[in-house]
Amino acid sequence: MKKNLLLLTILFSAFNSYSQCSIDPSITDPGTYPAQMPPACVGRSYTETADLVFAADTALNVPPFGSINIPFDSIIMSVPALPSGLTTICSNSSCTIIGSSGELLRGCIQFIGTPEAVTIPGNSIAVDIQYYLTILGSSTILNDVRQVMLDVNAAPDTTVTIGFSPATLTATATSGTFQWYDCTVKIFPIVGATDAVFVPVAAGSYTVEVTNGPCSAFSSCYTITSLAVEELNAVRFNVYPNPGNGTFHIPALGNMHKSMQASITDLT
Repeated sequence: MKKNLLLLTILFSAFNSYSQCSIDPSITDPGTYPAQMPPACVGRSYTETADLVFAADTALNVPPFGSINIPFDSIIMSVPALPSGLTTICSNSSCTIIGSSGELLRGCIQFIGTPEAVTIPGNSIAVDIQYYLTILGSSTILNDVRQVMLDVNAAPDTTVTIGFSPATLTATATSGTFQWYDCTVKIFPIVGATDAVFVPVAAGSYTVEVTNGPCSAFSSCYTITSLAVEELNAVRFNVYPNPGNGTFHIPALGNMHKSMQASITDLT
């Protein structure tokens, strides 16, 4: 079947001759799958695979024969640049796809590592591709480029401040969603604790997970040793008669918003 050479894009760099990605045999059309990789996050481990599928041959104009169908002997991929902290492995140590008698040639690229810096939105990674073929007994190389989109996003801000009277933990991130956890059982969220401000009901150690877009991160664990009693700063009391005979008046000089109990002790 006559096939035209496609201008395509992908990412690859061999770094470990003992590791390799697995090719998806179910893909039936030339292309890059997916062309948009799942997003990565700074400081978070990343491992995702892209499949590269090529036509096994291409139609070329070869004088004086005109257009003829020529199979590829092999295809070699290389990547001139990657986001900081990432590297790649492919389906074999030489990053070479060997030609065959079938209609398609298949390879794969695995992006792996821990990204170190944010990329601009819609970041495109160029992969240089060399097609090796033989035309009338002479070896020929055709150059091509594929593109894979891979965005690296910033990690959420997980700074937490501690307040007192009452004991309060506050996540300082200005955007995103929040979920607080008890550090002793981090896999279980504290029900209803989904605000930036968290007021513990018991002493303990707590952490918050901040999610912003595709990225999430946990804060350090913060220990609350006691729950302070709210002070009545705005209220004063007057006790009379003093000394008394057992009956006293205790009017409040200020605004009372809560009920309270008081006890009087004879100091004599």
